[in-house]
Amino acid sequence: MKKKFSKRLLLPLGLSLLLTNAFASAASAAPAVPSAAVAAGYVSAATSGDFDDLAGIDDELKAKIDALLAQGVFQGVGDGTFGIDQNMTRSQFSKVLDLIYNVDVDMAVQTSSFSDVQVSDAANGWAIPYIEAAKKAGLLTGMTTTTYAPSANVTLGQLAAALDRGLGYQPDLTGTPWYADAVQQAISNRILPEGIDGSRIATRADLVVGAFSGQQAYQASTDAADGSATVSSDTSGSRPKLSITQAKQVGAQKFYVGFNLHTDPSTIRLSVTKDGIPVDAQAVPDALNGYTLNLASHVQSGNYVITASSANMPMGTSSATLTAAAETAVKMEWIGSSDTIAKASRVQIPFKITNQFGETMQDASDVSVMATAPAVIDSARMAVIVDTSSPDLQSNQSVVSISLVNEDARISLSKNYKVGTAPLVAKIEMEGALRDNNGEEVPQADGSSSAYHVDFTAYDQYGSSILPSETLLTDQIQAIFTPYNADISAGEVEEAAAGEPGSFSLPILLNWESYDVVAPANYNLQLFWQGASATQVIHVAPAARQIPKTMEIKGSFRDENGQEVTQLFKDIPYHLNLDMYDQQGNKITSLPSLLSALSSTTQLAVSGLDGYGTLTAALAGEPGAFSLPVMFTSARGVNSVMTITLYTATANMSYVDPHILTIPAVAAQLAAAVPAASPPGDLWRRARV
Repeated sequence: MKKKFSKRLLLPLGLSLLLTNAFASAASAAPAVPSAAVAAGYVSAATSGDFDDLAGIDDELKAKIDALLAQGVFQGVGDGTFGIDQNMTRSQFSKVLDLIYNVDVDMAVQTSSFSDVQVSDAANGWAIPYIEAAKKAGLLTGMTTTTYAPSANVTLGQLAAALDRGLGYQPDLTGTPWYADAVQQAISNRILPEGIDGSRIATRADLVVGAFSGQQAYQASTDAADGSATVSSDTSGSRPKLSITQAKQVGAQKFYVGFNLHTDPSTIRLSVTKDGIPVDAQAVPDALNGYTLNLASHVQSGNYVITASSANMPMGTSSATLTAAAETAVKMEWIGSSDTIAKASRVQIPFKITNQFGETMQDASDVSVMATAPAVIDSARMAVIVDTSSPDLQSNQSVVSISLVNEDARISLSKNYKVGTAPLVAKIEMEGALRDNNGEEVPQADGSSSAYHVDFTAYDQYGSSILPSETLLTDQIQAIFTPYNADISAGEVEEAAAGEPGSFSLPILLNWESYDVVAPANYNLQLFWQGASATQVIHVAPAARQIPKTMEIKGSFRDENGQEVTQLFKDIPYHLNLDMYDQQGNKITSLPSLLSALSSTTQLAVSGLDGYGTLTAALAGEPGAFSLPVMFTSARGVNSVMTITLYTATANMSYVDPHILTIPAVAAQLAAAVPAASPPGDLWRRARV
C-alpha cells in the first residue's frame, strides 16, 4: 500500500529534512531502482561486500546497508565505492525519503516547482519526480518558496524533521535552535541516537542508519493499523497507534509486556490488576519496545490484566489478559562438590531449588529432610543443618545419608556424605560492607547508630561454610585495625543475624566520646582465624559534633522511676531532664556527639547541690533528650537554689546560658527504709557550692 500524506505538513522556508539512527531487522523488498538513479551517479550493487570502503565497518551497520541495497534505497557512488563517509545532497535524500516511506512517485513529472531545479541539470534533473513527490507528501519543503538548493548538503536537524513527518509526527520548528524538537522526537522514537548535533552535516552512514530506522518504524505503524489505515502527519489524521502485542509471565514475580512501537518510558503508564484489585508493580523498560513488570509479591494462579496508557501517542490495543501460575519447584540440587563433611554439631549443607522459570527459589517451607543423623531445614540459609558430632560417627569412616523431599512438587534429592575430622578454618570471606545495628549496609560509621558490625563467612577444609557452635573456638579470632586508634576496636564474634549474609558477625566498637579524628579516616581491618585471613576497609566519619549553644530544662527533679517529685531525700539519686540546641538551633539528639563537644568546646557547670553525674540519654517516655544525675548528701531547707550553666567557646563565638532552679526541701532518710546510693566513682563530681 502506498503511503499518503497531508499537504498541511508543508512547512515554511528552509526547514526540511531529517536523519536517524537505530537498530532493526531486514526490511521487505521495495520497488526496483529507476534508471534515473544511474544518471545520478549511482551504480547498482547486490551486497555490502561489493564495496571496498565497507570492509572495515561493524556488522550492524553492514546489515542495514545490505537491507537498503536489496530494496534499491541506496546504491554505490561508482568504482566499487559506497561512499560511506561522504555527504548526501538534498536531491539524493528526496529519493531515499520516498522509497523508505513508500510514497507514490510519478516518474513522468519533469517540471519542478522550484526555479533552481531544471530537467536540463545533469546533476539534479533526474531528481525532479522524487523532489515533487516528497513535497506533495509533506516530507520536505524548499529553502525558500521558490528555491530548493538541490546540491546542498543535508543536516542532521533536517533529517530529523523529515523522518519525523514520515512517521506522522509534526515537529515544532519555532524553537531555538529550530531543529531541537525535531531531533528530540527522533531520539524519543528511536530513529536517531542520543546526543546528536542537529547542525552537523549528515554523512551517508548517518542516512543509512536513519533511513533504516525510519522505515522499520513506518512498517511497524502500518502493521499495527492492520495494513489498511493511512498514516497521516496531518493533525486531523491518525498517528501511529501504540498497541500491546504480547503479555506473558516470565518469573515468580515478573510479567513482560511488549508493544509495537517505542515510546518514552516517562510518558507511558502501566497498571496490573487481578480480579479487579490493583497489584503493586514496577515497570522497567528494555531496548525492544517492552517492559518487565516486577510485582511486589509472588504471583497467584489466575488471570491478570495489564493496562497501558500513553501521554504522547494514541492507543490501539491498550490492555491484555494473561493466565499466570504460582511458583512451583521443578528441580533441587546440592550446592558444593565435596562428598565429605566435617565432624561438628552444626554442619551446613546448602541446596538450591529452581522454579518453572529457571529462577532460584527462596522458600523451602515445602521441603522436608530425612537423614541418618539429626538434621533440620534452615529456610533462611536454604541449607540442611546436620549434627555429626555423635561418638557413634567415626571420622573418615562413617557415612551420613541425607534426603530432601518436596511432596507438592513430587521431586526429591539424596546424597551420602562421609564424615571427616573436626572443622579447620581454611578460608574467610567478608560479606558486604559495614552494617549498622539494623543490619543495613552503610558507607561509613558516623555515630548515627549505636553499634556497627561486619559479616563474614568461614569455610572448613572441605569447602563447607562453618556455623557457630558451642565447641567452635571463636575466641581464637584476632582483629587488627591499622592505623592504630585506641577508640576503634572489635567486639566478641557472634552469629550473623537472620537475613544477613555470612555466618558470623564481628562488632565494630567506636568510642565516640573520645574519638577525636577531624577528617574521614580509613581503617584496614585484618581478620585472622587459624590459618585463614581476610581484609576489610572500615570507613569512619570525623567526630560528629554539634556544638551546643542553648539548653532547656524539662520539668523538675525526677526519681529513678521518672516521676517528678516535690520532696527530696539525701543520699537518694535523682535526675533532671534537658534538651540541648546547636548553633543553628537544631536539637541535639546524639549523646556521643554531645559528650564529645562537652569534652572540647563546651562546659556544663552545676552549682548549689552536693554532686552530679555525667549526662546520659533520657529514659523512654520522659521529656527531653538527656538526663543529668544529681544527688544530695545532706538535708537542707526549701530556700536553696541550684544553677546549671552551659559555657560554649569556639573560635567565632563565646556564649553563656545559665538556668536557675529552686531546690525542694531535702529531708533525712532512714538507711533501713531506702538504701543509700554511693556515687559510682568517676561518674560523679562534686558540685560547686
